[in-house]
Amino acid sequence: MRVFQGKNTNQLYIEIAHAILNEGEEIVKDGRKIRELFPCVIKIDHPDQGILLVEGRPYNPAFLIAETLWNLTGDTTDWLCNYNKIYHNYFTDNKLEAGYGNRIFNWDKNTNQFELVAKRLIDEPYSQHADITIFNPSFDLKNPKFVPCITKLKFRIRDNQLHMTSFMRAQDIWLGFPYDINLLLTIFQLMAIKVNKQMGDYYHYCDVLRLYEANFDKVQNLKPEYFNCNNHIDLNNRCDFAALRKYRDIIQHLPENSLELMKDEPEYWQNGIKACVAYSLLHKRKFEEAHKVIDSITNCLKVQFEIWAKHYHKFFFEQSEII
Repeated sequence: MRVFQGKNTNQLYIEIAHAILNEGEEIVKDGRKIRELFPCVIKIDHPDQGILLVEGRPYNPAFLIAETLWNLTGDTTDWLCNYNKIYHNYFTDNKLEAGYGNRIFNWDKNTNQFELVAKRLIDEPYSQHADITIFNPSFDLKNPKFVPCITKLKFRIRDNQLHMTSFMRAQDIWLGFPYDINLLLTIFQLMAIKVNKQMGDYYHYCDVLRLYEANFDKVQNLKPEYFNCNNHIDLNNRCDFAALRKYRDIIQHLPENSLELMKDEPEYWQNGIKACVAYSLLHKRKFEEAHKVIDSITNCLKVQFEIWAKHYHKFFFEQSEII
């Protein structure tokens, strides 16, 4: 078993990606080369630092926020594809029943596992039964179109701190990890707020860590840059799912007054909604407006948006002297 441990996701990401590339066993699946390390545990000492920011990994920060809110509200509808069109491949009849959030907050359409686990931890702090199940064998073994990579979440309280372990059947370090880790560390913080405990250790158990051939060369270009910006998930000590549904509705419909609707909300979510608004403005070719929104972001989503846009939308920067 390989164990990777570090203070935050940024520190660990490059180490893990290079380890898979240089030490992973190579297999061929469906004509594609894949390098694998298995099994692996990733231990993050400061799980509040959950926004990945690594030069050379231009993931989409608007989709990061959209997918997290889509999951946190137990959604199944395909508006999420407005932020990542590739996701249409996973939906059937405009729905994705196997989404993580639907399983966590609406299992079998009548069970909120998050609330039940929180109650168990409050009533019995040393419980070994505070588990959330995501993999559903009666569905997932018969429907391979989308099989959840996250299979289970486990919580425990020790030394007056809440600790969390996520179990992954597989983890693509390039495509999936930046998005999955943000969602999981957000769930961790929400649970800690709910049960009134400090966040302790986070363990990310992967039965297999993978890197696909299309991304081998990209890993070589990762740079250990240390940006002077805030990569914390700061929820302002609020576990408010009604508010999360409000944010979800805003980025789903993006009314003209989206930013105005967010003015009294926690800064972290303000920044996230700004990333989604800027994404929409960019694709509408409203470049000046998009730049203004990006410049108003106060955490590292601003830098990540610039990394992503420079890679995928170089024309965006050619249209303005702001950046």
